[in-house]
Amino acid sequence: MVGVLRIVLKLFDFQSRIFKAGKARAVTMLTEYAQPGGVFSWAPQMREWLLDRRYIVYLGVLEVNA
Repeated sequence: MVGVLRIVLKLFDFQSRIFKAGKARAVTMLTEYAQPGGVFSWAPQMREWLLDRRYIVYLGVLEVNA
């Protein structure tokens, strides 16, 4: 039983690491893309993606596995 608990705790830690990494990347991208003439001027949908939890998790997976 202790072994299962240890695995669950590792999964929660990994999940929170992924979300933190994705959130940091999303904040960086929001800042960079909001510049005049930036990505948001020709792809406004990108702002919505960067605020979507699923996309943040996707970014986090990319950051953790990079």
